[in-house]
Amino acid sequence: MVVNPVLFPEPTSTRNRASMGVFGERIWADRTTVHLPDHFGKSQVPNVTYLFQMVGGVVLGYGLVVLDLLSVVSGVVILQCAKAWSIDRMVLLFEDMKTRNPEYAGWER
Repeated sequence: MVVNPVLFPEPTSTRNRASMGVFGERIWADRTTVHLPDHFGKSQVPNVTYLFQMVGGVVLGYGLVVLDLLSVVSGVVILQCAKAWSIDRMVLLFEDMKTRNPEYAGWER
């Protein structure tokens, strides 16, 4: 965490999916204090993506322990697809919440 800001400069723009995904994750992390729209607050999609990420991590770990290339590749694919799905949901959350809260809209530049 200390090295990252030193090696990488501050982005010139946050109008990209990676930044919006991080903003969505920040909102999601505060979901106990922030009112989320029902289609996000009651959704189980984030939990399902976390479950798939855990499964991918287990398969990857197994493959690394027993040196099985197919398990390693399968674990990485499962894990990365689940993470991409999770980031996609967080982008949608941010896009929705920035229209409801000017503070969130101010995060973009």
